[in-house]
Amino acid sequence: DSGALAYFRNDGATFYFTGYLGSKEALLYHFFLAHYKVSLAYQEGLRITDPLPIDYLPRMPWRWLQDLLAPFYQFLKASFSVEYQPTRAQLKVEEVELHSTVTRHSFGRKTPVFRYRSRLAHGQITRFEIQDGRQTVYVEALPLVDQSTAAAAEIPQEA
Repeated sequence: DSGALAYFRNDGATFYFTGYLGSKEALLYHFFLAHYKVSLAYQEGLRITDPLPIDYLPRMPWRWLQDLLAPFYQFLKASFSVEYQPTRAQLKVEEVELHSTVTRHSFGRKTPVFRYRSRLAHGQITRFEIQDGRQTVYVEALPLVDQSTAAAAEIPQEA
């Protein structure tokens, strides 16, 4: 338990996060960034972009200077984008894959900070991938088990 908190809203058309408190090492931090703003209506190829507060990015060397100059000039910015990938079942949307990127904009250059892939199937996230430039982390959901089937599959007791 990391103690991290993420605040969100769901207006029926869009799910979006409004704040995050906690460690930037927590899995919730990456889930927050990967799904910062998501449309609840599937449309193949849909791309959503949104500015992101630089406070949500890992510490940057020039951050102190940006804080000082912020009222006059912004040379550090961040953005979020998500793209809905084509699904295997074109007529029935049973599986959706989202590719999202968090990008740092500094001194006119764009640098991806994190890349994410999320696979959603049958109303749940089944796979979540985090790429930070150094490593890739995969998180997979365990399949839900029907309790009546699970009880029947228990190891038989000795006689």
